[in-house]
Amino acid sequence: FSEFRPLFNEWDTAGRSPVTEAVDTIEGELRYFECCSAKTGFPPDWHHNPFTGINAPKDVHWSRLGDFDFGDIKVLWEPSRFGFVFTLVRAYARTGDDRLAEAYWKSVEDWRDNNPPQHGVNWKCGQEASFRIMAWCFGLHAFLNAPATTPKRLVMLAEMLVVHGRRIEANIGYALQQYNNHGISEAAGLWTLGVLFPEFLDSAKWRDLGAKLLTTQVQELIYDDGSFSQHSVNYHRVMLHDCLWAIKLGESSGERL
Repeated sequence: FSEFRPLFNEWDTAGRSPVTEAVDTIEGELRYFECCSAKTGFPPDWHHNPFTGINAPKDVHWSRLGDFDFGDIKVLWEPSRFGFVFTLVRAYARTGDDRLAEAYWKSVEDWRDNNPPQHGVNWKCGQEASFRIMAWCFGLHAFLNAPATTPKRLVMLAEMLVVHGRRIEANIGYALQQYNNHGISEAAGLWTLGVLFPEFLDSAKWRDLGAKLLTTQVQELIYDDGSFSQHSVNYHRVMLHDCLWAIKLGESSGERL
């Protein structure tokens, strides 16, 4: 990162930089939906809504938890999307502060301890699992050479990624039936695992399935003028981010879509 650090000054302002936000994160103040912040501690309570005080159980199978049992479920989901990882990485690129890498691994370990496979609200949605996959992989590659990245932690993350891939694959039909961003996101999640981790037993299957579904979803849901079947600027952005991620990942790995 060192060769790029002088260029970052052109991006950062005297106000809120990635470094400032990263410090806030590891000190326990998490941003929600890029519009507001809440005191959550770090790592946050993955099953707690800091705005309402509502807690969701973490020992109940996700299929037994209703989408509206705990208010707006997206508030519960937001920390588990690990969007803060992108901020930690951007701050690390600027400072090389190893505390940021440790914060990444500490949060991943804590999520694993408090979200047993298939239990709790954070396993309810394959798209949410895909967002985690992307964030975790982004952090893995950015912090790969940091002292905090140990063989034990790498094995732990690999195990969680495999479980996430199987969760997505098992329910991909539901995502496709919605004819919206869910199918694209979940296909991108499978594609990511298949391309980045050829050592996984299911990687070739996930790579091929992800590529096939991404292609068909793009053909079916994006109009000739570039607009999206979901007439929402926000979901259009999600679709674009998914596709840009998948395209660049393929190009970088010699697996062009």
